[in-house]
Amino acid sequence: MSDESPFCPVCGTCHTQPVVIFPLDGATAWACRSCGKRFVPRSLPGENAPHTGSLPSVRYGLAMISVLTFYLSFRPFIGWRIPQAGPFAWVGQPIFPIDVTWDLIENLFWYILVGFLAALSVLPRVRRSSALFVGFIGPLLFSMLAETVQAYLPGRTSQMSDVLSNGTGALIGATIAVLTAHAFLLGGGLAGLRIRWFVAGPTGSIGLVFLGIWFLTLLAPRTLLFVNGDWRVDLGVQAGIAHSSMTYTAVEAALTAGNLLSLTCLFRVITGASAPRRRLILALILSSLIVRTSAFGLFWTTRAAFGWATDGALLGLALGVGLSILLINVRQQIAMRLACLLLTSTLIGVNFVPPDPGTWMKPRPTRQSELEPVSRLARLTAASWPLGVLTFLAWVYETRRRARHEDHIC
Repeated sequence: MSDESPFCPVCGTCHTQPVVIFPLDGATAWACRSCGKRFVPRSLPGENAPHTGSLPSVRYGLAMISVLTFYLSFRPFIGWRIPQAGPFAWVGQPIFPIDVTWDLIENLFWYILVGFLAALSVLPRVRRSSALFVGFIGPLLFSMLAETVQAYLPGRTSQMSDVLSNGTGALIGATIAVLTAHAFLLGGGLAGLRIRWFVAGPTGSIGLVFLGIWFLTLLAPRTLLFVNGDWRVDLGVQAGIAHSSMTYTAVEAALTAGNLLSLTCLFRVITGASAPRRRLILALILSSLIVRTSAFGLFWTTRAAFGWATDGALLGLALGVGLSILLINVRQQIAMRLACLLLTSTLIGVNFVPPDPGTWMKPRPTRQSELEPVSRLARLTAASWPLGVLTFLAWVYETRRRARHEDHIC
């Protein structure tokens, strides 16, 4: 805003810069960053009025999902072969009858998410019909390319049913995005909460993406509750000498509490002063437990849904929740440093503590053979999550340090 217009043109009282919520058919919705009040003018006064654009969190989320989709589609990346029937043999396969498998259901729901994010990421710049086209055709073309390339990969098969499920999922996701974007974004739903509760700029947007990835890490089998960064399965670590059950309980409790508190500190870093942090972090923890319970029932058996609730996990959960409620409102700089300390400590601890011989790699009824792609992706994501968050926090710290240095020079 210019010096002649020092107040927010939305509410007329505060000194914050208004932000774009959602442009629709030539009319742009704006919101006051302080109070969330909205209106739809044709233009804003001031020479530095903000420009239109999609929510950065959507674009970052689409980028992350695209990378994961590429990994799932083209693994294992080695052992390439020449297909005997040719790379386009899947084109001539009959569509019906469709054999409904777990793999087909996974593809459908995954591409619903891909289509939704793809359409939502371009909606601020194009009309709804164009957004629907992008959200449907883009994932469909990638799916066709993936099926063609999979003919060259060992252990992979190219099927017309996969293209059909992927395309159907993308169309459903893009349609949901087009139909709900106006109500959620222009109506102040998601964008209004994003403006009022989370810090502006890439810090808040990228932080929200890491919170979304957190839920994916909860799907990883053979990991302790909320404990990420565990590379022992991938490194083939064997169980060592058995210790007392109290020792393993204490170690699991410490790792669970440490990781939960690091999540709380990350949440504190990306939330603004007006956010109801205690209620939000409790809702985040409750949602995480629901996802974890669902994951155990999905990967193992329905009776094993609460298999994560060991003595160590419950003790660590109680300790972590108590500390989270106590420390959720600490200064942002303290939260950032505490998160780095906890993530580093638990990352080292989980990989150097010897596994419990009584439970490590213990056979159990499982559906992992049917859900192997999801299992592999979730385990890789869970192992990498602390490293990604540490990199993000280091970037936030360095960005703010440079900004303070420039302000001091000026």
